[in-house]
Formats: sequence, C-alpha cells, structure tokens
Amino acid sequence: MIKNKITPELKERFRNEIALTIKDGKEHGFILCSDNEGNLTGTSSCMGDMCEIGSEYVESLLLQCQTKGLNTLGDFHTHPHVAMTMKRFNLPFEEAKNKVIARAKDVRSSLTSPSNGDLLNQIAFKYKRLTSGTTCIGTDAFTNKVECWTIKEKISEKDGRKAISELNTMSVALPPQRWVKKLFASEVIDLI
Repeated sequence: MIKNKITPELKERFRNEIALTIKDGKEHGFILCSDNEGNLTGTSSCMGDMCEIGSEYVESLLLQCQTKGLNTLGDFHTHPHVAMTMKRFNLPFEEAKNKVIARAKDVRSSLTSPSNGDLLNQIAFKYKRLTSGTTCIGTDAFTNKVECWTIKEKISEKDGRKAISELNTMSVALPPQRWVKKLFASEVIDLI
C-alpha cells in the first residue's frame, strides 16, 4: 500500500493533473516511480491518447523510472467523467458534475475507481515484471481524492495470461470483474 508514502508534492501533482482534466476534458497522468526507500515521484505527464497503455509514449515513460535508477510502481491518471457528460448532454460543468455524481450513487459506483482495463493492465504489467502493479485514479468530479489500487501478491501465470487475453476484449471499459478485484487492495488518498 502506498497511502503513507504520498508526499505533499505528489498530492499537488495529482491535483494539478485533475485540474488539467477539468480545464480541457482530457485524460492526464504520469507513471509512478519509487526509490529503494519507497519515496515516490512521477515521470513526465501524458495527455489523452498518449496516456493509453501500450502507446509508445507510455512505454517511454515506463523507461523514465528505470533510467533514473528507480522502480516503476505503476501509474496515475484521470477519468474525465464530467467532461464526457458535458459533451454528451451539452450541459455546463456544475450540472454535468451533479448528474455524474447522482448516477454514480444510483449504481453504487466510485468515480475514482479504476476500470476493468486499468486493473487488467496492472496485472499484465506485474506479470511481465514491468511495474509493481499500482494504479491511482482521479476524476474531474472530485478534486479532493484519488483512489489507488495495488496488487496484493505475485501474479500467477494463469491470471497473467488471462489478463493479457482479456485486454483485447470489450470488457476493459466495464467495472472491474470479481476475479480481477480480488487480486488488489484499494485505498483512498485524501488530497486536502
């Protein structure tokens, strides 16, 4: 778990990326790195399609940790729920935000939870030994919290191969599947 290792500087970085998402309606993020003492930092930022796992840009961000002699912990990125609702329903920000929050309450969903694809990527990355298997999510609906999910233990070959296989399906945008969720521990990071 990383909650106790989040520095004020990293909290500020989370807030800045969320603010950018509010401003332009696009996904923003960066790769999380850690040194041998567990101190956390982030790489250069990515935006929109550049943040897609598997993109050349994200692959170069993964290498940024290693070239600095750091471990690659995982990633942080935002989900532009409000921006998508504004665009879809032609609503002003506050109305769209209220609609998004109400919908999340109706379906008992957390807006800061990762998608199934976010978690499948971390399983695949940990299985391939590219990261430690942590993803942190922020949203344009809340500026005061981030949710981080970390893989609890070593990934079995069965789970690693299953995650890689499922990354090529439509299940990536869905809420996390039960078999995926049980591999992770989650925590909410207060940004205030």
